[in-house]
Amino acid sequence: MACSVLRTALLLLLLGLLVQTAQHQRSDWNEVVREALRALDADERAPDEYPLEKAVKDDVNKAAKWQLERMFHDALKEAEDVERELEAEATSRREVPQSYVVHVDENGVKTFRKSNEQVEEQRDSKLLALSSPSEPAAQQALQDRDSETESQLKTRDKKLENPAVAIELAAKMLANDTVLTTASAEPSISELNSRLSTLAANSDMFFLMINGIMVYFMQAGFALLECGAIRSKNVVSVLLKTYVDTIFCGVAYWLFGYALAFGGNPNKFCGTRFWAGESMDSAAYMKWFFQYTFASKTVTIVAGAVAERCRIGAYMVYSILMSSLIYPIESHWAWDPAGWLHQGDGQVGYQDFAGSGVVHICGGAIAFVAALLIGPRLGRFKNMESELLITHHSVSMYALGGFILFVGFFSFNGASQQVISGAMDGFIASNAVHNTVIAGCFASVTGLFASRIVSHVRTKGRGKWSLFATVNAGLAGLVAICAGCDKVHGWGAAMIGVIAALGYFLLSWLMVRIQVDDAVDAIAVHFGGGFLGVVLQPFFKSDGILLTVGTSKATVAWNALGWNLAGALTITAWSMGIAFVLFGIMKYCGRFRVREEVERGGIDVNEIEEECYPSAVGSNSPIIPNVNVQDSFSSQPGYQELPDATETPDSDEVPDSTRP
Repeated sequence: MACSVLRTALLLLLLGLLVQTAQHQRSDWNEVVREALRALDADERAPDEYPLEKAVKDDVNKAAKWQLERMFHDALKEAEDVERELEAEATSRREVPQSYVVHVDENGVKTFRKSNEQVEEQRDSKLLALSSPSEPAAQQALQDRDSETESQLKTRDKKLENPAVAIELAAKMLANDTVLTTASAEPSISELNSRLSTLAANSDMFFLMINGIMVYFMQAGFALLECGAIRSKNVVSVLLKTYVDTIFCGVAYWLFGYALAFGGNPNKFCGTRFWAGESMDSAAYMKWFFQYTFASKTVTIVAGAVAERCRIGAYMVYSILMSSLIYPIESHWAWDPAGWLHQGDGQVGYQDFAGSGVVHICGGAIAFVAALLIGPRLGRFKNMESELLITHHSVSMYALGGFILFVGFFSFNGASQQVISGAMDGFIASNAVHNTVIAGCFASVTGLFASRIVSHVRTKGRGKWSLFATVNAGLAGLVAICAGCDKVHGWGAAMIGVIAALGYFLLSWLMVRIQVDDAVDAIAVHFGGGFLGVVLQPFFKSDGILLTVGTSKATVAWNALGWNLAGALTITAWSMGIAFVLFGIMKYCGRFRVREEVERGGIDVNEIEEECYPSAVGSNSPIIPNVNVQDSFSSQPGYQELPDATETPDSDEVPDSTRP
């Protein structure tokens, strides 16, 4: 009994699905199916209580046969009507009726389309019409093509979308051993080439978008590194400046910068079109975004060198001028095909793959001028013979910022090829990332052990490791490898990293000797590493000076060194010259540096609405000279001063024992 009922229910369920697919459901038949399923679910009832069980069991074969015959009869009738309409239409157009096939689109809708043979025949007729319009056959093809209007096509396709017709015609074709084929003809060679071109263009844009986002994220690394290197009373001011150079750079680079750097109708000095994106092709928007991230990174290099004493307004003016004039012009010289440095002597020119000179020499040179004119922080240098190291308020922030910058350089260097669809683009990008890792690691290792040696010499046997020197030396190596990361071998990248790290220590020591206060060593990292990278690239590249000694290529390699030196010196002079004018005017007008009482109390509490650590100095506090976090906590319950605590000239200043 149970098996009979189960078989009955399954058969009825199958019939119901067929009826629903054919869109010819009948209310009475559906009611029979629903009643049968409900009866199966209520198996605890007596068999006599099933209201439809007997009728279903006795007449199931008869009912099924009746339903199938009715469904296919209706489908066959509608299919024959559609075929007659198609035959009449083909006859009126003097065409021989062709076979039609079932076509299922991406949404699962079944329609009828003409077979491949007829589609190809119509395509050939159209091509003939376009090539030889004077031929009678071509003229007839044009008339036939034009006669089938868009409305007629829509009307015919709508009639063919009936699923019942599709089912019946498919059954007939299968019964006649007809092979179902796709409706559309195979694409031509030109169509395939067009699709490949579109795919390549989209791949290049996606490549720039993803890596541009990573380069932009380096702003977070700069913010954390600079915040960790300064005192807690100025953290918000550094964060605000990081946002300021990003947003003002976006405005200025869109209005003026990109047009000067890569605009249309360029000359050897600058571009002359695309002001505010005018008449710029939308396909170039992603290149604009990628170049904007480079410009923003160049602007923010200066922030660390003038931290804790520069006015917010002065930094805004600098960000606008840097993004709209200084950086765009020199980037055009070096990177635009029309630039005079890029062209060189026609045989070789300035070579700087990812910006050791264009980005880092420019930013480092301006940082030097800014730090020199604004002067050192209060208490930074006691006299000409001694130095006081202002303590870093967060080592963890500094380390995390260094990690983020390290990761960002993978995209900064790897994506400077700017395309990925070419035959060699992937190899160039992979070589750039490979060399970036090697140079950064070798530079960091050099900085780690060099800091230990320097500390050992200064303390006469009590040397210590330095995290800050390790991070900065690694960054100097990453900066130096930018120029040649696409062309040097692995051993060359290692040598460039080691030399850049040693150069960082030397330039950092020199800045202290001339009492230029750089809170994050931006000058030593960016200018020092960038200059060395540009100069060392012609030596260590695969066809460079060291590998072409005694060959015919040696002359070209030495010429490349000359052009790189010319480019480095030109970028330095251009950047420093405008920076001296800009910051000199600001200093003369008294709008460059904050007042002494503001600097002592902290820029956050005096010039910014928010404070990073309000519990340390009190929310909305007035100007407080010589604010110290330790003094603020000394009044808290449970605070006890360490017995061996010693006073220093300023509670935020300690003698330097580890600075390189």
